[in-house]
Amino acid sequence: GLDRRQVVEAMKIVMDEVVRLKRTAVGRRELQQAKEYAVGQMLLGLESASSQMQWLGETFIAYARWIPPSEVIRRLLAVTPDEIMRVAKDALVDRNLCLAVVAPKLPRGIESALEKTMKTG
Repeated sequence: GLDRRQVVEAMKIVMDEVVRLKRTAVGRRELQQAKEYAVGQMLLGLESASSQMQWLGETFIAYARWIPPSEVIRRLLAVTPDEIMRVAKDALVDRNLCLAVVAPKLPRGIESALEKTMKTG
């Protein structure tokens, strides 16, 4: 959770990261840690037979073929900082960004502050 008075500041931090991804290549160490985390989470998520069957079904539905986890891991580990920056430039553009804030009540006038924060330049 987040204190609702800090929503604008939190959004500013997120948008600063979006801009950084578009302008600066991710560091090799940061990327390696992210890859290791993603692979670990994926493998943990495939420990049960039902999870494995769900994986099988989802890959058939989405790609009309079974994609073994080893293929996904191989492709994930091959991602480069330059590829991330290229995709960020293509995908993280203002017209594609959306924001959802779930809170019981936000401070008055926060919508305009959030709109200003959502511009990536």
